[in-house]
Amino acid sequence: MAITATLSQKELERVAGLAYEGRAIRVSLANDIGSTLTSESTVAECDALKVSGGGYADYKAAIGAGAYDGADQRYEMPDTDAEFTATGVGYTYNKVYTVIGTFNSVNISNTELTSNVATITTSTSHGFSPGDEVYIAGATDPDYDGYYTISTTPTGTTFTFALVTADKASGASTGTAATTTEELYLHSLTTENPSIIMAAGQVQTYRIILATDD
Repeated sequence: MAITATLSQKELERVAGLAYEGRAIRVSLANDIGSTLTSESTVAECDALKVSGGGYADYKAAIGAGAYDGADQRYEMPDTDAEFTATGVGYTYNKVYTVIGTFNSVNISNTELTSNVATITTSTSHGFSPGDEVYIAGATDPDYDGYYTISTTPTGTTFTFALVTADKASGASTGTAATTTEELYLHSLTTENPSIIMAAGQVQTYRIILATDD
């Protein structure tokens, strides 16, 4: 006897939301004026037109946990507020695109900061290389949390990066250090204005909503 089952829309939304929880998110700006980016364009195609320099940096974070919204009767993902700042000359852009990735992490066992150089010790071999971007989360001292570019890898279980703040003594720490493997291109958004130029020092914030309904 065959057994069949039907999943409700709410359950499908919940499962879709769970697929993104804890994943890495990157939000970037692109100058697509006169080009042909679409919602089907690949990450490489978008990155080829990505805005860089002039104080711009990609927004990077980890996606938080979603929850069921009783008022809306659906499982909702948290908003992602992607903020960009122009600290140099203005740059023109007209696309915002989002990429989802997976964290490849190792546990942190110790942290130390001397002369604006942070040294992180991991409990197992990290496999990182100078120039890799690393995301630190859940450190005992939250000043270490965030995205950094690795400066050196003195040993297989230590790495360093620049962190401008007061010296911190060596001490045991929890948390994880992770690099990101980007896997999934989500979408390319055309801004309302076909050409936006940010002035020096201007801040622009976009709210990316990772909704799981249609």
